[in-house]
Amino acid sequence: MTSDIVIRAARAPDLPKLGPLEDRAGQRFKDSLHPYCASFPHFDAARLAELSRAGTVWVAAADADEPIGFVIAERWGDDGYVHELDVEAAHGRRGVGRSLLGRVAQWARAEGASSLLLSMRLSTPASASRSCRSTPTRPSCSRSAKATPSPACRSPAAS
Repeated sequence: MTSDIVIRAARAPDLPKLGPLEDRAGQRFKDSLHPYCASFPHFDAARLAELSRAGTVWVAAADADEPIGFVIAERWGDDGYVHELDVEAAHGRRGVGRSLLGRVAQWARAEGASSLLLSMRLSTPASASRSCRSTPTRPSCSRSAKATPSPACRSPAAS
């Protein structure tokens, strides 16, 4: 990751910028095996604000402190759970997503979480299998029968 990018807690003025960033990042899926991912609805604004106040939304900020990526997480029972991770395509493949996941891993450890969960498609344009192997959390990338929330189920109460 370039040194001019900072991972920091999301602030209230950042929150309205995350939906459009999510849309732009999702455009990479249009020509993938999962084009429907490009049209997922935005993360619920009220829930996003709640998680931001709880300190589990982080942004990667660059020029003029503008968000170029973000991650949304929360405690899910004994685990930490990553709801969403997006990085602007122009900043992709430079370690921004890895740094965001690293920040979530720090938070999960500090919270005493037993593990950090996220679901990912291994056939995305972002080459998630490579990203998974290179994260600082040393996750297991095995295929599991354990169910994880779908992108449409973005809060524990919805499952």
